[in-house]
Amino acid sequence: MEELIITADSCGYGLSLKLRYCYNRKTIKFLEGITYIPSQSCDFPQIILPKSTQKVSKYAFSYNNMYGGDIMDIDTVICLATIPPKIWGDSSGNNYEANSFYQYTVDNITLKVPKESLNNYKIAAGWKDFKTILPLEE
Repeated sequence: MEELIITADSCGYGLSLKLRYCYNRKTIKFLEGITYIPSQSCDFPQIILPKSTQKVSKYAFSYNNMYGGDIMDIDTVICLATIPPKIWGDSSGNNYEANSFYQYTVDNITLKVPKESLNNYKIAAGWKDFKTILPLEE
């Protein structure tokens, strides 16, 4: 299985403990209904955030090697929210103490968002730091 599905029931405190043996997955997908992405949701090459996302916590996606396994680079973030969720701090990687993509430089991550929201993401705090922001293909 390459995709890991996170439901509203499993998304919350202790999520990183639940994910500690999931380092062979390619995608983490948060299902509709989840409004908050918690800390240490781990590093996966592709992250899919639902339309219902309102806030992404500090350290949500960070190198999380405390349980062993390889550290994976994040290649793509797909955010289905039409209103850019609040994301913590400076996501350019310059402020290592306060961002949702802790220890990642978002210059190397492609962000895909709803076509009608593209301009909003390009000016939204944190999201605007992504070098490549593309519209989702229908």
